[in-house]
Amino acid sequence: MILGQCIYSVCQLNHRKDRFSEASSFFRPVQKAQLMCRIGVNYIMEIERKFLIDTLPAQAEGAAADHLEQAYISTSPVIRIRRKNDAYILTVKSRGLLAREEFELAVSRESYEHLLKKKDGMVIVKDRLNIPLQDGLTCELDIFSGPYEGFMMAEVEFPDLITARSFVPPAWFGREVTEDSRFQNASLCVNTQEEAGLFMEQLRSMLSAPR
Repeated sequence: MILGQCIYSVCQLNHRKDRFSEASSFFRPVQKAQLMCRIGVNYIMEIERKFLIDTLPAQAEGAAADHLEQAYISTSPVIRIRRKNDAYILTVKSRGLLAREEFELAVSRESYEHLLKKKDGMVIVKDRLNIPLQDGLTCELDIFSGPYEGFMMAEVEFPDLITARSFVPPAWFGREVTEDSRFQNASLCVNTQEEAGLFMEQLRSMLSAPR
């Protein structure tokens, strides 16, 4: 229901009301591929591992960077709106930690600002450094600001589960938190200011503990 409302809002603002009836069948397997093509939805299977970072590595110097601001219309299911530099994206994710389905739809600034009014919790703000790794992989190193100032986390996406499970992280990666739902952005956004402070205290303890 929430998903349908989000897609309706986007279609309405982009003058595509005729496609709302199609959007209502978004998750019906038979119609999924056809619908995605018609309304411009990009589908991927997201497979990623997450690691804490204590200190910026030398590899971060000169790395390509993106500025991200994101909020969540819903955290269950995950429906996210994101500003990435000057681009605006609506994303829907299935459940999961290591692997999950992801659907992305480019939206206008007007649509983004309209949906932002419906957000659940705080806006997550971070800068993302894109650092090349071995075997053609990329580390997306997120440097958070606001209530999470000082929090850094590396995400590495993989083409398949075999590659993900066989990945050996570089020495500058810290503790892995892939299976810890506290480190999902959808969890971070619903924390109160006080809860965000407690999270940062727990983070400092984790970073100082032996691996």
